[in-house]
Amino acid sequence: MPHSQSLTLPSPLSLPPAELFSGDASYPVEQFLAILDATWPLLPLPADEPRLSAAKIAYLAQHLRGRARLWFAEHLHHRASGMHGAHTYAQLRAHLLQVFGSELPLRAPRRASTMGPEEKEGEQENRQRIVDRMRAEQIFACLVQKGTVQEYAHEYEEKSGNCGHRIDLDDEFECLWFAHGLRPAICDEVLRVFQPGMKFKDVVGEAQRAENELKM
Repeated sequence: MPHSQSLTLPSPLSLPPAELFSGDASYPVEQFLAILDATWPLLPLPADEPRLSAAKIAYLAQHLRGRARLWFAEHLHHRASGMHGAHTYAQLRAHLLQVFGSELPLRAPRRASTMGPEEKEGEQENRQRIVDRMRAEQIFACLVQKGTVQEYAHEYEEKSGNCGHRIDLDDEFECLWFAHGLRPAICDEVLRVFQPGMKFKDVVGEAQRAENELKM
């Protein structure tokens, strides 16, 4: 029998439901993962790999919403397409921390080696660039609406340019990521009318319409 058919997930009612993780700062991913870590011993999980990882990933997926659920769906798409993607729970956990984690090193750690002074300086600068890029991408990924829709859209565009790779704001994933950062009432309205093929400016326009109608 295939693993997917023989895998038995724990009943949602077997434990008090964990708070759903959306990816915003109000519920840190570190806390979410710590709660999951404390939950594993209480669940009737398979003892063998890879079924154990599959069960943990499935249980985690049941507790995602908003941006976190969007990210997970995109992650599965990449993995199914043969692109990058985690194949074990440990890898997925590390990816979640990288995308939604609240902490990054303030500066690149210096690696002990036998390199000369100039080589060490070059290596340190390269590692610092990597950390700076990760920090910029994390800041962009965590943006949410704090002022008007227009202010949020402007900041979203501005911060997208600081990432280490080009961000196509018209991509459906990026449009939905932007939408999930809107205030909840505005987000709900934008997601209600969202259609595949909508451009970033269209999503911003719908958000502004909702903002005006809701008088926010």
